[in-house]
Amino acid sequence: MWHADVAITQADEIVSFAKQEGINLLYVRLDLEQPFEAYRELAGKAAAAGIEVHAMGGHPVWALEANRERMLRLVRYVKAYNRSAAPEEQFRGIHLDIEPYVLPLWREDPEGVLKQWMSNIEAFVSESKEGGGSLVTSSDLAVWLDRFHVPGDPDTSFSKWMIEQHDHITLMAFRDRAEGAGGIAAIVQDELRFANELGKEMIIAVEMKESHEGDYVSFHEEGKAEMRRQLDMLPGLLEEHSSYKGNAVHAYEYWQRAKE
Repeated sequence: MWHADVAITQADEIVSFAKQEGINLLYVRLDLEQPFEAYRELAGKAAAAGIEVHAMGGHPVWALEANRERMLRLVRYVKAYNRSAAPEEQFRGIHLDIEPYVLPLWREDPEGVLKQWMSNIEAFVSESKEGGGSLVTSSDLAVWLDRFHVPGDPDTSFSKWMIEQHDHITLMAFRDRAEGAGGIAAIVQDELRFANELGKEMIIAVEMKESHEGDYVSFHEEGKAEMRRQLDMLPGLLEEHSSYKGNAVHAYEYWQRAKE
């Protein structure tokens, strides 16, 4: 959920939609200028319906060390919020969406960006876990980042490194079919194997937003029913992978308005 104002003002509608669609986890972007009270209704009502809520934030520049404090501000906000909230109103985790490959600097110096991104992720996890808290840490990961290696370590995939740092990863496998060459199940195999090896959890994410990258990227054209049909195939296609824990959909607003 990318619009913080929707999370603040539409708690009943969000929880109703989540129950209707069988959702048990919400990533919710926070506006850190809002008082803590703004998020208690959604968090509490979601918890009562058996739905976890993880605070979300992110920006491409959060990969750069110069912007580390912007990222850590989210962590500190969530920890302070949880200290002030009743147990059933607390956020259960923090989720990052950092995609620095859209920055000009990525084209100029991808290895330098990867180094800074890794350093910031280490700081994110350390700050989230500091004090022995139970916050779950997770990040979005583009499915093609397995083609990059950890700077200075050509034997280790950057994706494997990212998976190892977090409690779970949401892998952006933006395709509109489950089976076949180039389908969802085919393109997530390496990451799932990494997660199996590391004892980590993987959520496979699909896209409902209209895409201009090609008809194969999003379920926008196909609609809700076809997305459900394709996602229902994945447990069978991925049954060998203990790390596979379910699916995510980007994002609430697009899914809610999508054609049936």
